[in-house]
Amino acid sequence: MWVSPYNYAQNNPILRIDPDGALDFVQSGNGSIYWDKNANSQATTKAGETYLGTNLTFTFTSNIDAKLWDGPMGSFPAGDKLISTVNVTGNEDKAGNLTSIDVKSGEPNIKATGGIFQGVGSFPGETNTSVDKKGMTSGTATYEQHAMVNGFEAMGLGLMNYDVVNVAQKLTIGLSGNNLSVSAATDIFPSANLSVNGKQLFNYSQPSFQATHGRNTSTVVGDSGTGTSTMSITTPRRPDPSFINRYKK
Repeated sequence: MWVSPYNYAQNNPILRIDPDGALDFVQSGNGSIYWDKNANSQATTKAGETYLGTNLTFTFTSNIDAKLWDGPMGSFPAGDKLISTVNVTGNEDKAGNLTSIDVKSGEPNIKATGGIFQGVGSFPGETNTSVDKKGMTSGTATYEQHAMVNGFEAMGLGLMNYDVVNVAQKLTIGLSGNNLSVSAATDIFPSANLSVNGKQLFNYSQPSFQATHGRNTSTVVGDSGTGTSTMSITTPRRPDPSFINRYKK
């Protein structure tokens, strides 16, 4: 084999040298992420695996897909709705062994509808959770963020017989030994994708807006005591806010 303990730096000490001693995370062929004390570039990463680096940036994007959107106002509502980032940094000892990780979330980027009406970073009854853990040696760290249209747009949707969207993101990072676990979840709508250092981990396509966020209107006929009366009853189709798993490694 051309790579062995007797073949230093793959016969290329200039290109293969690691000037700061940093050893890094890689992604295996099955998608899992782990710390490889022998990898500090794609060239020193095992065949079939992807070099990621010491610092990982997870980018979670929720967006309304114009091609799948069947709600009101044409393509105006389409586009990115919420972009979140969670950063993971590996800490190592002098021998290159992973000792802990630092996990920190950035400020969520909540987008305006059509670039005009700014959304809000909350949803009734739901809680946002940021992440800031230094020196995590094991266990998990969870980031959660919700967003929705502002009150003006919510009122407009209501008048058109639609419920507002819970733009929900949950990302859980875990560490066990050298292995990093990643799980991600969203609510039923809209589309979403997750990437790490630009490499896509999952892509979820939204369902019908009308089918999931429209309202059913029915007419009830009854006796009011003075004669027959009718009443219109509107019921929402949107399920209660919840998280649905989209990715787990």
